[in-house]
Amino acid sequence: MVETIQIQLEPVCNSAASGLDVAREISKLLAENREVCLNAQEVERMTPSFANAMVMTVLAEYPQEDFASRVLLDTSNQFVLQQVVAAVSRYNRGIRLSSQRPAMTA
Repeated sequence: MVETIQIQLEPVCNSAASGLDVAREISKLLAENREVCLNAQEVERMTPSFANAMVMTVLAEYPQEDFASRVLLDTSNQFVLQQVVAAVSRYNRGIRLSSQRPAMTA
């Protein structure tokens, strides 16, 4: 049985840097063959820059099938769900994060 680890998102998710931090956590857990539950129940605001950084960073490392089946989004906020779906859509259309963003460090 695969272990599911919960990541609690902050109420305000409004920067690419924060999105990258969450993406690092997700990637680490996926590499350990775990599932991830993003608890976004308390999220009041999520910007496209946060969603893009979080989603696109993970999708650059893992197939979309892994993202869809192993990363669960727990939210009743339709706006948050729309931001994540829009980030996946952007990635599928070939849009990528800027290469001028700060380098990720381990």
